[in-house]
Amino acid sequence: MASVSCLRAAPCLVAISFPTAPYHIAKTSLLQRNGAVSSASGVVKRYYASRSDEWGGENGKNGRNDKVDWRHSDLLVSLLAAQPHTLSAEVGLVAHQMANSHETSLDSLRPDLIYERWFYPDLLATIRQLKRTILIGSPGIGKSHFQFYYLMRLLKATHKTNPPTDPLPADISGSCEPLTDPLPADIFGSCTPARYVFRWEGGIFSVYDLVKLLEYRHFGYCSPVDARIYITDAMATYKAANCLYFFEPGTTLHAIDHIGLELPILATVSPDIVRYKEFNKNGGAKVYLPTYRLDELQALGAYLLSNGAVKADSELGKAYSSTEIAARFHEFGGIFRHVLPCDMDALICRTSQTKAIRHAINSNTYKPEDIEDGEISHYLSKYAVKEVGESIKHKQPIFNFKAVVYDYVSAHVKEELIAHETQNIVDMLMRNDETGVNQDRSPKRFERLVCSSSA
Repeated sequence: MASVSCLRAAPCLVAISFPTAPYHIAKTSLLQRNGAVSSASGVVKRYYASRSDEWGGENGKNGRNDKVDWRHSDLLVSLLAAQPHTLSAEVGLVAHQMANSHETSLDSLRPDLIYERWFYPDLLATIRQLKRTILIGSPGIGKSHFQFYYLMRLLKATHKTNPPTDPLPADISGSCEPLTDPLPADIFGSCTPARYVFRWEGGIFSVYDLVKLLEYRHFGYCSPVDARIYITDAMATYKAANCLYFFEPGTTLHAIDHIGLELPILATVSPDIVRYKEFNKNGGAKVYLPTYRLDELQALGAYLLSNGAVKADSELGKAYSSTEIAARFHEFGGIFRHVLPCDMDALICRTSQTKAIRHAINSNTYKPEDIEDGEISHYLSKYAVKEVGESIKHKQPIFNFKAVVYDYVSAHVKEELIAHETQNIVDMLMRNDETGVNQDRSPKRFERLVCSSSA
């Protein structure tokens, strides 16, 4: 049965453990009761029927040696089997543990966990009201990770609103309750979950049938153009309201190809305008993901220590103390992968940040709002999502996810860059006293000096 793990009393975290021993039995039962064991899903068959010559049929290869693999989805079963348990009373962060350690695009000592932060239900409601969404934020804070949370919410709603004829296995039957609130209404005004989810990540294309718990994955490179063509084929048979498309460029600079696609689309990207410029021009609305807060990171660090993910007496364990986490938060800001590293080698990010600071100082052109410029390092800037109130339940901010200000990513970066700017102004004012050059600009420079000193 699912296990419950607890953090310190505050802030609030929730961990979800999957049944491990009976997992394969439970998975088989789920697939059998859906009639999915003996044949591939109808959507996948019809979806590629018109392209059978290219794909070589089920389990075949085409002329480019692209392998096509039909399979029952361990990922979907794992997500469906998640059972939430509250770890803390204030923040409202949920950790969903997957039995087979599926990669969920967040660098962590526990890659089998999906973290749900206190504002995710509100963020999901915002996204579902948009047809084309760009979820944007600093690298390493869980943007693509959010796709798996969304997928889990869809699965929970699917198997809650469409109960099977046969009873679910005992290990899973209790897990079909909604994670938090019912699924929010989408752009079509429906709270019914989409059945088919298409996903492209860094050249890998997948299709998920959330009812029959099937996954089609194309092994071999698939371009965004190819993905768009395949989805267009599917849309000839299935309604847009019954489908979703998740796009994640990963480490590539690929932009989504959305031409002619009428289904809802969620693209999760880091702030490099190359990845989303055209999508934004054609109706893609920007929605921003907040960086982590210090109390969240300290609570997660305590959890990882308490459950043995990191040994307290190891070098890395010492780095997971509350004091050390606070020091890295001061240094890097709320970037999960930097503040909660997987190993000590990951802290090479200090070198990268130092180089970014030196480059900004030497070029003397840095402004926080340049974050969308591919040449500006994410080690320096972040989106500060606008706060519009405070949650009564969690005592945490309520966000307007569509509004941001640009800010330094951390206190350390701000200190370094402002100190340099202050010194430059002082040097210029002293030269002016000696030579009288640019005397008409001195008042403005003095005003900047006062402002930077009080910042």
